[in-house]
Amino acid sequence: MVTNNLVKTASDMIAGHDIFGNLLNVDERQYLMNRGVVRSFGIGQIICRQHEREANLYIVLLGEVEVSVSGNNNNLVLAVLAKGEVFGEISALFRMPRISSVLAVKPTVVLEIAGDIFEGMIEHNPILRDAIIQRYGDRLIETALRAVSFLRYLPTRSLGKLIQEAALVSIIPGNSIVNEGEPGDAMFVVVHGAAKVLHTLNEQVLPLAIIGPGDYFGEWSVMTGAPRSATVTALSHIEVVRIERETLLRFIQDNPDVRDRLDQVAYNRHDDAYHEVSSFGTDNYTQQSIENINSILNKNK
Repeated sequence: MVTNNLVKTASDMIAGHDIFGNLLNVDERQYLMNRGVVRSFGIGQIICRQHEREANLYIVLLGEVEVSVSGNNNNLVLAVLAKGEVFGEISALFRMPRISSVLAVKPTVVLEIAGDIFEGMIEHNPILRDAIIQRYGDRLIETALRAVSFLRYLPTRSLGKLIQEAALVSIIPGNSIVNEGEPGDAMFVVVHGAAKVLHTLNEQVLPLAIIGPGDYFGEWSVMTGAPRSATVTALSHIEVVRIERETLLRFIQDNPDVRDRLDQVAYNRHDDAYHEVSSFGTDNYTQQSIENINSILNKNK
């Protein structure tokens, strides 16, 4: 049962939080409290479920929660969070599906803040948004990397160096992330937003794909040393994780299983792109392109 003491704990927690306490004024903190909901969970109860499209933010008031990813009969614990910790900030910031599940491992009480409430506050306080990204940057990068199939189930210690050396980059609509013909100096993972992939053939610009959160690109040039085979341009404000070529090559050298999977994936994707270009101009190609564009853009509304 939620008591007045827990409500006071929630209020004190927000006031004492190093981001919410410092970057929100008294009225803004009260606004969160008035619209937040204090919830309690028993041991083993799931608070957030992997792959859910739910954008609430949570602050742990009491207890302890476990963050994990699962699939292929595997379950990997990413973190254990206790009093004062925040989770759900990535989905709340970027409207991404949950990349992990969170369950209570002790009797737990959280303050739940609805995604639209948090989003409205961020819009009026960009400094708060930047502070959250900086504070939880490593967690955000790890979440983005785990959206990539060949990295998803690696232990955190194996991903550690990659997380430390990767960077979160923002691109405004209309700007290119990579340009066809340039050297392949990095691989990218899309965290939020949408981008279009274009290839030039016989002076015609061919639209190959629209990509969104969880998609990655640039690995072919990094792996082979070949120039970029396409231009990728931001359709909306987009956040990407950038992994430098030297960092990625060193990482896959240290993780031969990842290297083998990435080699195969890169080859298959490059082969698919070749067939995509070969089919350009057909009715089926045009219809599929329209469907792909609509699908990705709808996800990013």
